[in-house]
Amino acid sequence: MSDAYVTEKRNNVIDYMKGIAIILMVLRHAGTPGTEIVEIFHMALFFMVSGWCFSDRYTTDIKMAGKFILRKVQTLYLPFVAFNLWNAWAHNILLKLNIYTGNPAFLDNNPCGGNQYGLYPFKDLDEVLRITKEVLLFRGEYQLGGATWFIRVLFWVSILWCLTNVLVRKFIKSGQAVFAFHLCISCVLLMFSYYCSLNHITYREGFHTVSAAYSMIFLGYYLRRTVPAITKARHALIVFAVSFLVLECLYRFCTRMGWHSKIDDYSEPLLLIMTSAAGFFVIYAAAVWIDLRFPGNWLLVVGRNTMSIVLLHFLAFKPVNMLYVAVHNLPRYLTAAFPVLDPKWWFLYGAVGVGVPVWLSLLYRKGKVIVKQSRVCRIPAAASGVLICSLLAGFNIVNQDNIRMRYYGDYGYEWKSGYYGDGWLTDQSEMIVYNKLDETKYLTLEYFVIPELDGIEVTVYDEQEEVVYTSGLGEGNGTITLPVTGGGYEYRFVFDHSICPAQEGMNEDTRNLTILIVSVCVGDH
Repeated sequence: MSDAYVTEKRNNVIDYMKGIAIILMVLRHAGTPGTEIVEIFHMALFFMVSGWCFSDRYTTDIKMAGKFILRKVQTLYLPFVAFNLWNAWAHNILLKLNIYTGNPAFLDNNPCGGNQYGLYPFKDLDEVLRITKEVLLFRGEYQLGGATWFIRVLFWVSILWCLTNVLVRKFIKSGQAVFAFHLCISCVLLMFSYYCSLNHITYREGFHTVSAAYSMIFLGYYLRRTVPAITKARHALIVFAVSFLVLECLYRFCTRMGWHSKIDDYSEPLLLIMTSAAGFFVIYAAAVWIDLRFPGNWLLVVGRNTMSIVLLHFLAFKPVNMLYVAVHNLPRYLTAAFPVLDPKWWFLYGAVGVGVPVWLSLLYRKGKVIVKQSRVCRIPAAASGVLICSLLAGFNIVNQDNIRMRYYGDYGYEWKSGYYGDGWLTDQSEMIVYNKLDETKYLTLEYFVIPELDGIEVTVYDEQEEVVYTSGLGEGNGTITLPVTGGGYEYRFVFDHSICPAQEGMNEDTRNLTILIVSVCVGDH
């Protein structure tokens, strides 16, 4: 969505393409009926557009490549870090607003089928700092920033493409030889990505997807230099119709075979190339037709503000969730449903998910102009960021108990050690369960042990440090139920995974995890 395309006149067709693609992405995230076909090409399309727009002037020498990398830091890395850091540091405020929830009832009380993304309870300062480190290292994103994985992948693949071009053009002068070299590199990386896809291997930096995205950059780059420009509206309609027919046939084939064709999860490399190319020409022909028949419309504005939509559309869905909760008189914690609460409201989700980020982007740009023109309002951005982070950190520390008690009522739990994040525990983990309900008869802890592991041992201690329960936990789902005599107690759960070390074949993320605490409930049954 951010590119290195530099010409004297901006290419409106590219902006129309980006506008159409980003709207399709938002509608798909909103659960719009009939948008399943979008998944097989829409993210690959953005990488192809970046390849289409890539300027060769950045490959003349290493100095120009350095300018390109600096540009990517400014336009991709910094927005990614800024949004995900805000998301992490503001987590407990968002928890207070029901944007996130740690209420166990949330998992079972969603009228539209529950919530597959689980609970997001209070995060202490240590956990926020851990997330901060991951974000700064470009290793992961937070729930509301789920779509920013694309930014991370685009950053790495753009730099890889640029540096590869600098090196190859230094040693190879023939255009055909350069093409052959890029083709070989693309095939090798695509096969590596295919291997990762088949074996479900992932890297937090997104390198498994970067490998596939390189092929999309390559495809877009050479399509621009080989495909004749469409200059007439009727020709654009013909290309659109033929491309859409091919895309529909490929989609039906994928559905019948049970195959996937997404850039981060695909069943066949050739199928990925075909669906991506067909989708590209569908959107390209539509953009050319719009540019020829209705130039300068609102879609142009959307296409020029795609970054804000990627960052903010999930957050923009939340007011619609709030409205749905108010209209149907539902518990407020259902506002945390992600990405949407009820797909039947897809039109409103789509309108807000596109309109609000674009409006905020335009407002931000107008504000920048005002600040530049006003000497009084020139506050250094760094000082403002430090002030905001300090306020958020203070809120996190001061309101820890209030937030925890608010969302668990008179009972709850907290991790004391070995906490990995989002409910996952690691080796030698420890958690405290507390309760103040006088009429409680049972405490139930629901857990999930990942299939690759087995042999976790749990020991439960009461307030007198006496063992009240001990057992081994096998893989999969399970529950631990303890009888209690009333309120005011506190149990300490200790999970020991040292008796079953992680397997060598597991990826880095999985190797660090042992057990997921799904929910902790107390009651009289």
